[in-house]
Amino acid sequence: MLGRPNVRSGIVGSGFAAAFHFEAIRRVFSVRVLLRGVYSPNHNNSAFFAKERGLKVWDNLDSFLDAIDVIHVCTPSYVHEEIVIAALERDKYAIVEKTLTGYFDDGNVDFNGANAPKETALEQAGASVERMRTAEKQRHWAFYRAAAFGEKVESDSSLAADAISTIYAGYVSAKCVGTKIEIPHIM
Repeated sequence: MLGRPNVRSGIVGSGFAAAFHFEAIRRVFSVRVLLRGVYSPNHNNSAFFAKERGLKVWDNLDSFLDAIDVIHVCTPSYVHEEIVIAALERDKYAIVEKTLTGYFDDGNVDFNGANAPKETALEQAGASVERMRTAEKQRHWAFYRAAAFGEKVESDSSLAADAISTIYAGYVSAKCVGTKIEIPHIM
């Protein structure tokens, strides 16, 4: 496999989405993806998932993140933000299974997503726009090329300013080619 750079990758989660990402990773052709293993708080599931695929099981998210370049976040949506922020703070690339994030409270009928706090998510997304993508309708190979070659991942996507998931999606569900993303005033 001469001429193809190595990119260290890992999967957080051990369910259906993780299995799908595992298969997608195996089909990346532009770089050699070194799948370093899987991390999940559910150790029984991650052990089974890893054994079936010949992967290492990690028992600590921090050490796992230190060992990879690209993370596939395949967990329930309500924990995406915490994991993604931890990865982005370490300058890792993050591919996040849909839905990116959302409102996970009591389901009050009076809830208005436009009024939900977005500052933390926006701050992290804005600072990390080149290193984060959603797994929905994405071409993973471009992400690996960016990690391997230090290329800039740019977007021609526009933002909708409603719920936090929409805001995140505007930053991250874009094509991996095109013009730089314009960040409109949305608060």
